[in-house]
Amino acid sequence: MLSRRGRRKSLLSDVIAQRQLGDYIFARDVTKGGAKVFFLATQERFITLYNNALLQARKGVSMNWYEVLTGPCRMFIDIDKISMDDFFDVLLWAKMSFPSEIWRIFHRSPSDGENLHSFHLIGSTTVYDSPMTAGIAVAQHRPPDAVDMLVYTQNRCWKVPYSRKFGKGKPMIPFGLDSDDKPHIPKITNGDLASLPHKATAQATAQATAQATAPNVVGAPTPAQATAQATAQATAQAPPWLREYILKTCGPYYSLGRIANIARFSLHSKDCLLACRTHRNNHTFVLFDLKMNKMKYGCYSPHCQHIDTMWFEPEL
Repeated sequence: MLSRRGRRKSLLSDVIAQRQLGDYIFARDVTKGGAKVFFLATQERFITLYNNALLQARKGVSMNWYEVLTGPCRMFIDIDKISMDDFFDVLLWAKMSFPSEIWRIFHRSPSDGENLHSFHLIGSTTVYDSPMTAGIAVAQHRPPDAVDMLVYTQNRCWKVPYSRKFGKGKPMIPFGLDSDDKPHIPKITNGDLASLPHKATAQATAQATAQATAPNVVGAPTPAQATAQATAQATAQAPPWLREYILKTCGPYYSLGRIANIARFSLHSKDCLLACRTHRNNHTFVLFDLKMNKMKYGCYSPHCQHIDTMWFEPEL
């Protein structure tokens, strides 16, 4: 795909040695064993050629592309082999641990005979000077078991959306498209890539790293310490009045999940108050702030994820 103007090499070390200002490193699977060839290209050129190739993918062209994270990058999280219910608990953890991030979510649906999903999250605000620094920030917030911490290594190959491993698996696609009956044109944008141009300014990366790891003020706890303190102070189960309130107002519930002082109750109902209709496959849920005694409604449907409802005090 990049043979005309992109620079192709078999060894990553050769590509790194020839990298210039503004270059990105990309890789492509060439065997089922994971052997790769590496390319140098600007972000704009890769996105243009990749999107053109996506149009041909409908004719059987296989997309097996990765971006190689060797330096500055956005926050990225790999969530592997998880149920859909548990995924929303992990997403809640990510939103509470990194409140300034606006997440791009990519989903790989289960293969035939499987029932577990995989997800990629890519942030949009904070810049880290390397994948290892991003991994340190994630580790500070005590990630759930489904978060793969082994991806935070130097020269990490991170799958480009709509790509898959050579000869197997399903591609990672934007969350919600696999459950949407409407046709769409597959394409990526610069925000779908976790890597940043080579030789990003040292001042920007140092500032972003300091914001992710240092206290806000002298003597104040770090975000990870604050989360740990809130978790330790929160009750292990929701109080009886809360469970009774849910039964009276919302009906049966299941899958009690709690992150710090936020409790999540999945409801046995597909009647969505956000979309004002009944979903075919997705249920709804309620979130309770056990510290402030407030609640708000939510929905598992990918089409309702952009709707942020207001917290309100329940009438007990």
